[in-house]
Order: sequence, then C-alpha cells, then structure tokens
Amino acid sequence: MKIALLGYRGFIGRSLLNSPTFSKDDFLLIGASQAIWEMEKDIRNNFLNCDAIIWAAGKVNPRLAEFRPDLVRKEFDDFTNILNFITEGTRSVYPKFVFLSSGGCTYTADRPPFREEDQALGVNLYGKMKIDLENSLADKIPNSVSARLSNIYGPGQPSGRGQGVIAEWFSTLQSGGALKVFGDLGSSRDYLHIDDTIDAIRILAGGEVTGVVNVGSGVQTTLQDLIKIFRKVSRTNLNFEFNSKRIFDRSAYYLSVEKAKDKLGWSPKIVLESGIKSLLDTLAQE
Repeated sequence: MKIALLGYRGFIGRSLLNSPTFSKDDFLLIGASQAIWEMEKDIRNNFLNCDAIIWAAGKVNPRLAEFRPDLVRKEFDDFTNILNFITEGTRSVYPKFVFLSSGGCTYTADRPPFREEDQALGVNLYGKMKIDLENSLADKIPNSVSARLSNIYGPGQPSGRGQGVIAEWFSTLQSGGALKVFGDLGSSRDYLHIDDTIDAIRILAGGEVTGVVNVGSGVQTTLQDLIKIFRKVSRTNLNFEFNSKRIFDRSAYYLSVEKAKDKLGWSPKIVLESGIKSLLDTLAQE
C-alpha cells in the first residue's frame, strides 16, 4: 500500500516513519508547507494515485490558536487547497483520506465519555478549526475518515509548545525544576501511547471505515492520577508547581472507543503507567 504522508516531520509523522509496522518505501513524503499542485507532474500523479493520504500536517495547537487566528486561517486554507487539488477534474475515485483531528477539543456534549455521535462544535478556537476541517473533508471526499485523537504521548514528543503535559514533565525532569500543573487536580484527560495511535492509523488507512472515529484509551485520568503515577514510577523526588487553568484548557474529557473496537478490531494495548515508566526508564539510562 502506498501512502502519501502530509506532515512527516511532526511527532506523529516521524513516528509513522519509524514504526516497524511500515517500510519507509510505503510513503510518499510531503512537507507540511509544500504545495503539491506546484510540484513536478510525476510527484502530483504519484500523490493522486496513492492508496491512502494521511494528514498529519497540522501546525496549530490549542494554545497557538487562541493567540494567532491568522495561523488558524492559514491551516484551513492549506487544508482546503489540498482537498480542491484532489477533487478537481473528472475523478470520481479518490485515495482513502485519513485526517488526524482532535478528540479533546471538539466535543461539546455535557459529559464524557464522548461518543462519535455526541455534539461536537469545538470547545475552543482549535476545536472549532478541527470541526471546520472535518466538515470540509466530509463534503469533498466521501471516502474519508476523521480520527479524533486523544492526548497522544510517547518517545520523541516535542515539548515547550504549551501542550502535552507528559512531554512537558518529561522534559522538565531532564533539565531539573518543578513540574508545572495547570488547573484543578480533578480535571481529566484521555492519554494514548503513540504506538497504539500508529496502529489505529494503519488500520484506518487500509480499511473501509469512514466518518468520525475516536482514537483514545477510553480511560479517564485526572491530574491527581497522573501525579500519583509519576511519583510511583519515578526514582527521584518530584516537585510540582500548581497554576490556574489556562483559557484553552477544558475541565474533563475522555473518549468512548467502542466504535474503533467494533469496526476496526482495534483497542489500546499500552497502559498509561507502563508507558510513563518506559519513558522514565529511558531517562534514567541517559
């Protein structure tokens, strides 16, 4: 199977390339800022003839979206330009398009666990952008799937971007200092290891399921729970710095993954404590 990977330099893109599930020869690599319609004819044709397209090219995160609406607009324009390029002309059959969306910022239903049919209008500017992109994709390419990912963590995740608490704490442990906590300790998230994420994306790219699919752990983990896990598996005393909730943070969410289990035969395998322990063991060996 030949896959066009849009955004191969990011956390998920690099993880796809390095996964033993794939060969690097499986991928046609397209940078997040590259305009395919301006490339050589052979590359354009190869792109359109791929079996699947994976969009991992998002550059905007929840924090950035709040302060840089111009970047939100650009991401929307870049995405719709890709869709227009794919669907122009008389083609009626398109590659399977897998869009990596958000499970944490899209759902606006009353209480978790959130299911795919629950109301999802976006809880912040980032979530609203993701919903707009999902809707544009569904309108243009019926053979598409929006994977609403939970909080992804694991080896190689960048820090210093104002998101990804596990990556931020891991980075702080490397450099020393207090681990920053934002919001109420009862606030919760759904954390999924990158290896489980890659497995789900692989199945989505090669399968027939379309529409919206949650990709998460299906487990609600509070900040207090996360602190306890870090303290349990760490070999050093940990200091935490407690801060107020940020404007783009939500109080609680976790995802129902029953659709993924039923339709894809996929379920997460890596328990959060084991995943964090593996990261901290790697740190201790350095």
